[in-house]
Amino acid sequence: MINAFKKFVLTLFSFIALLCCYFILIFIINLNAKEEVNLSQYNTLIVGDSGLGASLNPKMLNSTQNICQNSEPYYITYLKLKFILEKKVKPDTIILGFGNHNISNYNEYKFKDEFWKNRMFNTYYLLANDIININDLKIDYINFFLVYSRNMFLIPKSNHHKKFIGEYKELTGQSGATNYQKIINKVYFHKDYGVSELSISYLDSIVDYSKKNNITPILLSSPVPSSYYNLIPSNMKERYYKLKQRFIEDGIHVIDLTKSNYNSDLFYNEDHLNSDGSKIFTEEVKRILSKL
Repeated sequence: MINAFKKFVLTLFSFIALLCCYFILIFIINLNAKEEVNLSQYNTLIVGDSGLGASLNPKMLNSTQNICQNSEPYYITYLKLKFILEKKVKPDTIILGFGNHNISNYNEYKFKDEFWKNRMFNTYYLLANDIININDLKIDYINFFLVYSRNMFLIPKSNHHKKFIGEYKELTGQSGATNYQKIINKVYFHKDYGVSELSISYLDSIVDYSKKNNITPILLSSPVPSSYYNLIPSNMKERYYKLKQRFIEDGIHVIDLTKSNYNSDLFYNEDHLNSDGSKIFTEEVKRILSKL
């Protein structure tokens, strides 16, 4: 009986040891996996969240690619831009989404709140080491670690970055009845609502990093319906205006089309253009860019 127990324990420890060796080997493979970022052929990159991800069609612009990702906050865009440039991708221009919602404090909860965190974890796990070192960012560390482990320790993969590169997403028609106050509450009154100094800090970092790498940053806002815009808190609009003026004074191109008079049938939902609106918006931006 004792010998059988010893044999069981030895077998168990051997299995655990082999399993640990397997996990370590897979982690090393994934950590050193080749990340081929196929963006070097484009002169202009469109970056940010779904604001531009659904509204600015790169096929209508010369040598341009849209790599926006849903709900992407500025601190992630900054890390993503650094990652891309370190892979020898050298665009001469970036067009960055710059709307009122981008500086709202709800952006600081996207790695903590149930509504966003799992999507954030599964999309940006490759940047985990940099993300956990962002001061003042709220993070569900346990779940982030679990998602990171699942993606990095279980099976060998390559090109992990493809999860966060993003693309233009055409939205067709309209999603249904609108509820502007519901979206406003989610975006501007989320927990300790207010302006996100963290987001503004990383917005400045994106602009500075672009300039240091001889990349021209252009800040662009996409339209929202007037019914939505009128509900945006005044303190947010005031801070956004001050930021816009500061960038303009610093010689940064800012194209603010937030209050453009687009008909309601050009919107997919409360705050995103549909494919028809995207076509009109892209043509408008194209005309403005040609004059810069």
